[in-house]
Amino acid sequence: MPINYLENYNKISSEIDKLKLSEGLYIDGNEVSSDFVKFYVAKLKFNKKKILTGQHSFRSGIDDYNTYFDYSKSISDYFLTWGWKDKSKKIKKFSSLRLFSSLKKYQKIQKIDHQISSICFLLCGYSRVGECLYDNFIENEKAEKARIDLLKGFRKQKNIKIFLKPRAGSFLLDNTKKFYKNFSILKDKTRMYDVFGKFSVVIFERLSLGIVENILLNQPTIFYYSKKLYQLKNKHYKDLLYLLKKANILFEDKKKVERIINSKKNISDWWLNKKNLQIRKKIILKYADVFEYNDFKLIKKFF
Repeated sequence: MPINYLENYNKISSEIDKLKLSEGLYIDGNEVSSDFVKFYVAKLKFNKKKILTGQHSFRSGIDDYNTYFDYSKSISDYFLTWGWKDKSKKIKKFSSLRLFSSLKKYQKIQKIDHQISSICFLLCGYSRVGECLYDNFIENEKAEKARIDLLKGFRKQKNIKIFLKPRAGSFLLDNTKKFYKNFSILKDKTRMYDVFGKFSVVIFERLSLGIVENILLNQPTIFYYSKKLYQLKNKHYKDLLYLLKKANILFEDKKKVERIINSKKNISDWWLNKKNLQIRKKIILKYADVFEYNDFKLIKKFF
């Protein structure tokens, strides 16, 4: 049991009591990690005030099972998505404030490389327990083996520089340090400022906000997720993956990824293909709609 719910309970409660009660609260991710926010949300709920929770990540709400999403939904009067809809009366179609923020921070890439000369592989953080069905030690062990298998093919390309961007928990398997030393490893805290527009291609191994950021910023992007890994059943997730495949961003076969990396054709033939661009627009509208100031009108309707 967390100490804030026992020894520190009275102390935190007294601090929360000093805050003025609002008619409602919009939260976006910090309701999971901050106990002070949880205490304030509880006080608002006891006083029958409205709680609106915004979708925090690209896959929030469309995983098969996710304890964080279940918690967020349980405390909310409405859960505001980035564009998808659900039968639940709590689920409301909205837009993404996080993408709105990203487009304000980062500049769109005007010129992409003709040939692939550098790759940044964004490694996910593996856990031993996890909060959803595919995030556990057994699945993560398979995922890292699939990553290593893909990187072995890249290593044959002597004219392409491979950079790995790790995060906490990226290296789960034992006896792999020697293998990873074959690549340039960026610092754990390397920001996306140092990624966008700095590499010919960026590769993801998990569904991530960064994928749609890259689409919007015109950064050539690949999402590699092997067929051997856990296949999610959620209808929204499956539909999203279908669209990502049609847009030639998601690849489940490493040989198809290798074809793009090894190709002598101009990157634009793949990345700026008209059909691919049209499908990417569908992905943004349906699953990652960017917030506009007029969307505030929708929030007012919930009060």
